[in-house]
Amino acid sequence: MLRQSIPTAVLVTLIVGLFAPAAAAIDADTLTAGLNTSLPEEEAYAEYVVTLADQGRLPRDLIESTFHWAREKPQRMKFPYFKRGLQVRASRVGVRLPDDAPPLQMTIQGQVMLEVLMFRVVVPGVTVVLEGADRRTVTDEHGRFHFARVPYGRYTLHARGIVGLLQRSGSARVILPPTPPSRGPVTININLL
Repeated sequence: MLRQSIPTAVLVTLIVGLFAPAAAAIDADTLTAGLNTSLPEEEAYAEYVVTLADQGRLPRDLIESTFHWAREKPQRMKFPYFKRGLQVRASRVGVRLPDDAPPLQMTIQGQVMLEVLMFRVVVPGVTVVLEGADRRTVTDEHGRFHFARVPYGRYTLHARGIVGLLQRSGSARVILPPTPPSRGPVTININLL
């Protein structure tokens, strides 16, 4: 009976692979520590790109490979190399990243409307709930609402109120940050049905 032997190097690689911890997904803390960031703007930028990856809007492997490349640069240049390299590489896959650090919170504003005889009219006094942030407000006399300082994430806005003696409701979805990046408020209208 012939006995085949597995080369020692292959055997060691297999064993190490079985017991080695899986590589953790890169997060903002890993980025800031590995790139030796010292400014709040740099930390905000790291948080921003990780948020885009968490939302599936920026490939995580693009961030990770750029991070590993930038870590090889001189001490004070790691973050500038990372930022510029990521901007260039992201643009190649159709993602535009800002030059400056975006805010990590934004304002969501809009109006609640109802279509009446092919005309859109604003609806005052309607309750608007920002699901996912557990916040609510009531529209003003022009049907407007706003939520300030909303952290990045995916949200659903629900509007509900009585219009013409009938209970009406509507909803809309919003993703923060918007694409392309913006510093201004995100405006969204909710149509009641």
